Amino acid sequence: MVFESTSYLAGDAALNPENFPHLSGLIGAIREKLSLLRLWSIAYVHKEANRCADAIALSVTRDHRYTSYITKDGSGWLLPIILEDDPTV
Repeated sequence: MVFESTSYLAGDAALNPENFPHLSGLIGAIREKLSLLRLWSIAYVHKEANRCADAIALSVTRDHRYTSYITKDGSGWLLPIILEDDPTV
């Protein structure tokens, strides 16, 4: 599984938890979950590199949508972003 973050520090914290002793509880809980995955990586990306994921994350946090709501065909409000990011869709 590949995780992407617009925060370089998120990746650094996951890979080097000893550098973030004040977050040891949170990082420990995250690393415990990651240990259940066979293979994972985390990468830094610019926010503009994945506008769809950013729009979904904003929608989830802003509108408190904590259960999945993206369906096979996606949401209508997401389509313009998808088409702008990849006009071959």
